[in-house]
Amino acid sequence: MDWFFSVIRVAGASFPVASSFVQLQSEIDSKSLLERVEKLEDPVSSLHADVLTLSKSIYHELKSQESINLSFSDEFYSQYSRPLAVLKSRGYIKESEDISKRAMPL
Repeated sequence: MDWFFSVIRVAGASFPVASSFVQLQSEIDSKSLLERVEKLEDPVSSLHADVLTLSKSIYHELKSQESINLSFSDEFYSQYSRPLAVLKSRGYIKESEDISKRAMPL
């Protein structure tokens, strides 16, 4: 079935009105492909939108405390409860206390 749509796209490119639709479809396919490649290049950041800011905060605390055992405020846990839970469920981080006990329900 894909070959049929490919033939229609090639044939449609020769008509002025249809070529606009072919270009639109190409742009949509390109965006979709780019999103998939970005997820492959950086699978951790694609888990949640706040993972990048969370990782920057964790890195800043690692540098300032110079220890692998970090302690964060309750505000930090409530702000980043979802990305922390996602990272914990995937095994990327470990905590000595449960996130759900500290984090406020969302």
